[in-house]
Amino acid sequence: LEVRSITATRKYADADNLNLKKAARDLRVANVLTGHYLVEGSKLIVTVEAIEATKERVLWQSTVSAPAQDMLALQQQLAAKLNQGLVPALVGTGSQVEGATQPKNAEAYDLYLRSAALSRDPAPNRQALQMLERAVQLDPTYAPAWDALGRRYYYEASFSNGGKPVMDKSSEAYEVALNLDPTLVAAAAHLTQNEVEAGDLARAYQQATELVRRRPDNAEAHFALAYVLRYAGFLEQAVKECDTALGLDPSNGSFRSCAMAFFELGQTDRAKEYLKLDPGSEYSRDVTPAILLRDGRIAEAEQSLSQMSNNPVWFGWLLRSCLQSGGVRDTGVDAKTESALLAQRDPELKYYQATLMAFCGDNQVATKLLNSAISQNYCAFSALQLDPLLAGVRSSPDYSQLLTASQNCQQRFLLERAKPRH
Repeated sequence: LEVRSITATRKYADADNLNLKKAARDLRVANVLTGHYLVEGSKLIVTVEAIEATKERVLWQSTVSAPAQDMLALQQQLAAKLNQGLVPALVGTGSQVEGATQPKNAEAYDLYLRSAALSRDPAPNRQALQMLERAVQLDPTYAPAWDALGRRYYYEASFSNGGKPVMDKSSEAYEVALNLDPTLVAAAAHLTQNEVEAGDLARAYQQATELVRRRPDNAEAHFALAYVLRYAGFLEQAVKECDTALGLDPSNGSFRSCAMAFFELGQTDRAKEYLKLDPGSEYSRDVTPAILLRDGRIAEAEQSLSQMSNNPVWFGWLLRSCLQSGGVRDTGVDAKTESALLAQRDPELKYYQATLMAFCGDNQVATKLLNSAISQNYCAFSALQLDPLLAGVRSSPDYSQLLTASQNCQQRFLLERAKPRH
């Protein structure tokens, strides 16, 4: 029984005239769980029904009620109803929906639910992070809340200059989640992605392949494997895993970074598809100019700069200084800016900025960034040969050394992953 994520289904929540057949097609599901709620005095009444979308046939229906301020009691009643009625209707008798942990505090559970509605952009992400920190204080035994907290720490570390200390908090939160619930695939997949960015590709690969072996139907497991393969430089394999993940969970905004693998291959149309998973986000707006440049659409890229955020992670001002009036000029990176570019924690961001520096004609800074990314196990062997923005680097005297270094990076990964682990 594969359940679509909150991010995938959220857009249908406010629809006045929901077309169930279309929703089912969009989400690639056979059945849709829908319903409504009513506040009656101090009581909250929730009616839910499962509908077989193609036939518009009701498979199961139930109503529960609880005090309006007691979301935990409501959750417990709904869980019981799902176990007793919905799951047997969908997958047969004797089946149950159970996790290793259940929420135990109403306020904590409410904070956990509310945090899920907030975007990954820095400001709302920080709000969600604070809500989840409070939630795990109130209820430290609910594994999904720890996983959600780990993810919010990850976004804070990656896109708000939280750096390594916050990244360490992210990994610690995932580890707590897994100690509480070793079967929680999302937490294991997210921890694997953190290990990838820390450079431990071989360990991450073994963990990701084990996740896929255990749960071939799980989108997060396939995305984790795609993440490892992307950093290891096996882009063709990475995009296949991205597409598998997307097929299993077609609206998951967390898969947006697969765009990186596609545009490194020069497949800009596919890169745009993945950015559309998180439309309007800072990430999408900040990455779009780089995709347009790879398409050779310089004037449109210049126009899209106005949509970029001021987040220093993306060095938007640097790209603006390069693109002026439909032309391209050397950015003239000073020592302070070069140091800031090289200080980035995530090697993929170093690679990303290197391609923009190469496009702007600063091959010296581009080469330094590429060397630094490769030294952190971003094995960009395929990307160095295929990425449209690296044409200038490929004609430079440093190119052969970069190619050799990236190939050696891949070979180290292959040797390490072949070693037995205990």
